Order: sequence, then structure tokens, then C-alpha cells
Amino acid sequence: MFILGSTFLLISIIYLGIVFFLLRGLLSIEPGTEPQNINFSVIIAAHNEEATITTCLDSVFAQSVPYNRFEVIVVNDRSTDKTGEILEAYKSADNRRPSVIHVDTTPTGVAPKKHAVS
Repeated sequence: MFILGSTFLLISIIYLGIVFFLLRGLLSIEPGTEPQNINFSVIIAAHNEEATITTCLDSVFAQSVPYNRFEVIVVNDRSTDKTGEILEAYKSADNRRPSVIHVDTTPTGVAPKKHAVS
């Protein structure tokens, strides 16, 4: 019984040490200090998303990262609803202009979403 209790105590001490170490590192990061040299792309694969695509794009562009540090690429993956029309309207109305790619066919043996983001 003593061995079980001491093992549990040792594991608990190690666990708390790791948590303290990670918390100390997290708290040492100053708020608002983010790398200024990182640019990235957001790729959105959309298939029949007419009900949600505008909200999705609005939320992407509402991020705290300045929009000149990232690009948004929307792939309209063979939509049969008005997703393509909505994307084109958004593209022409918004000054950040997401790139829109329309995919009409998918190669045999390739998953449509995988093809859309590749």
C-alpha cells in the first residue's frame, strides 16, 4: 500500500511540475506581441454553402490579424446552389477581395475536398 501511495505522490508531483513549467512559459508571453513577419493563407473548400459562406467569410476577415498579412482563397467545389454567385458578389463588393476558384470536375480517385485544397 505504501508503494502505491508513494507512486501516486511522485506522479502528482511530476504532473504539477509540468503544469507549473507550462504555465510559467505561458504567462511570460507579453500580450500583443505577435510576430510581424508571418503571412499565411486561409483556404476554404465550399460545396453548397449558400446559407453559411457569407458568415464564414465575414468571420475570417473579422480576425484581429491585419488582413494584409493573410490571403483568403475560397474553392467553390462543384456547388449546385448559389454558392458561386454569392462568392463572386462578395469578391466584387469587399475591398479585401478573397480569391475564388471554381472547380467543375474532380479527378477520378481523388476525394473532392482533398482536390479542392490541393
